[in-house]
Amino acid sequence: MADKIPSIGDNSPVTTLKKFQETFPLPKTRKEVVTAFERILNLGGVHKVVVELGSPIKVVRMGNAGEDVPDELQDEDLVSAARNAPMEEFVFSENLLPTNYLFRAFHLLSQRRLKARAMVVNSFPQFREWLGVDKAFDLSEVFGVVATTHKEIPDGVLLLVAGPVDEEDLVSFSLRLELNVGKKS
Repeated sequence: MADKIPSIGDNSPVTTLKKFQETFPLPKTRKEVVTAFERILNLGGVHKVVVELGSPIKVVRMGNAGEDVPDELQDEDLVSAARNAPMEEFVFSENLLPTNYLFRAFHLLSQRRLKARAMVVNSFPQFREWLGVDKAFDLSEVFGVVATTHKEIPDGVLLLVAGPVDEEDLVSFSLRLELNVGKKS
């Protein structure tokens, strides 16, 4: 019983678990999907199942840290979530100030009934320079939106990650902004 992954209501001690993702082929019929879903739940430790038309079934499970499991997931990795959602380039031919450029990006999200979740850049120094603020300026939150860095974001890019207003944790869209907009050459 020590190998059993604890569930709600169990009296067993908490073990060190890690989250991992698996994919399974999407069956062709509704009945086969239901059967596959039941088989997935019987695997144990199921945390989340995503079934989307035309995509494999994505399963996030919890497993013991010592087990041989697929690639470990990063909790709340915005870049991965944004990569799996539609993304658009947000480019203007006219020369805009950085704040005006950001304002227009937020306005586009608002028109689409989306809420900005985060701004992701490669480095804060470059973001600071683009905005024209000094080192003392705290950029952990800009316009009420969390700003963060991620090594996979290219230099000179800001990713504005968004989701539906009524679903706090869902990332459904992002805008890719160029940090050279508004810079004097």
